[in-house]
Amino acid sequence: MNGGPVPVSIYRGGTSKGVFLRLAELPAAASDRDALALGLLGSPDPMQLDGLGGTHSSTSKLVAVGTPGDAASLGFDAPPDAAVAYLFAQVAVDRPQVDWRGNCGNLTAAVAGYALREGIVTAPDGIAEIALFNVNTGVRVTCRLLVRDGVAVESGDFAIPGVPGRGARIDIVFHDPASAVTGRTLPTGRPLDTLRIGPRTLAATIVDVTNPVVAVRASDLGVAGTEAPAELNADRRFLDLLETIRGEAARRCGLVAEGADAARITPAVPRVIVVAAPVRHRLADGSVVGAADADFVVRTSSMGVIHHAFTGTGLLAAAAAAAIPGTVFDLVGGVHPDGVRLAHPKGVVPLAAEVDAGEPEPDVRSVTMARTARLLMRGAAFPASHDDA
Repeated sequence: MNGGPVPVSIYRGGTSKGVFLRLAELPAAASDRDALALGLLGSPDPMQLDGLGGTHSSTSKLVAVGTPGDAASLGFDAPPDAAVAYLFAQVAVDRPQVDWRGNCGNLTAAVAGYALREGIVTAPDGIAEIALFNVNTGVRVTCRLLVRDGVAVESGDFAIPGVPGRGARIDIVFHDPASAVTGRTLPTGRPLDTLRIGPRTLAATIVDVTNPVVAVRASDLGVAGTEAPAELNADRRFLDLLETIRGEAARRCGLVAEGADAARITPAVPRVIVVAAPVRHRLADGSVVGAADADFVVRTSSMGVIHHAFTGTGLLAAAAAAAIPGTVFDLVGGVHPDGVRLAHPKGVVPLAAEVDAGEPEPDVRSVTMARTARLLMRGAAFPASHDDA
């Protein structure tokens, strides 16, 4: 049997797209929440033919939004002074897996707009600052956006790499975003670790800022770091190497007992960030980025493959890591204490970071990035029963 109707909206936020619904629509039982997410997105199915997913990790996402009281009714902690609480789910495309461990930085840009349109929060016309709280990671976020007639303005002249056209700029500031998942900024207590992966010995930085990531040098993996995602994704041995690195980082973070368990238990985090020094190279659209246009060239994994652009939380974690002395970023191109320009496959993204590189651990006070977001549709969804999948 199929379920529904469930009132939903589909938003594009940054370089991601996801299904948005009210927190009150989520079932109380965790297994039932998983089933609803799978049914709404149409997983498991490589085409997600019977659901609203877009067959890619960037478009197979769900965000539930409400008040702190709504979150509390589901058993989640949320500060009462936050205007909006939201819960994120990364839904696997071809496997019946839903990962609630992390956050999505890109879709965070759409949370305030959804909350305004749904009447969860109100704001006067003009530039508004709306206090968000990510339930998954316990991180407070300030969303700064333009409001007109009570809803978020979506049209504008701001462009972000990887998104066609232009839109209204949205600034999202993640406050005290470190130790969101593992309890430590540097889960191993060190800015640099040595990983022994088969015959390889790799320098690695494991950092937990908005989400846990493990950063490694492209040269240690035998790649330039400027390759197109399709080229890297065609190399099964390379993807297997990234998953082994990811599993070892998950083990050192305490997320799994054995690295081999990471694909099953925590498929979304940590992600792997591949870091290279800036060089002249072509982007996905054929344009050229010069060596002076960026501070680092980066690629990242997402649900077992290289992301077509870059995850939002990955950008934020990379900006923080680049501000900390002694990390892989320091080895590749030095420390960038105030901000950094990261070249991913679709363009260069500037990010701001406020980091106090003190002892015993660095204090990541905030990381900021600019995004755009847009409502694509509102309506009623009829999720397939997971038993029918």
